[in-house]
Amino acid sequence: MEILNQFVEYNKIPRFMFWGYEKGIDGVNYAEHEKAFVDWLYVRGLRQKWPFERICSVMDDMYLTDEDFSLDKVREYIKEIENKDLSSRLIRF
Repeated sequence: MEILNQFVEYNKIPRFMFWGYEKGIDGVNYAEHEKAFVDWLYVRGLRQKWPFERICSVMDDMYLTDEDFSLDKVREYIKEIENKDLSSRLIRF
């Protein structure tokens, strides 16, 4: 779907994963960068069984810097959702 000349994709995550968001001044909930990445991995990476190398490639495409993105936070979030398949593929982070 395209909104204001930007491609937007809507995915639904399970209710148990609805955390890691902050409410913006406009009243909309926005995911932290790390939580958005983990949600995306959960929705896309698990379904498609992406290998670690593919996940790293996608991270490069996201243009995130160390100031924007914390791998430690990603590790914490992955532990929190307790998904062994996702954890096993991201063990190298």
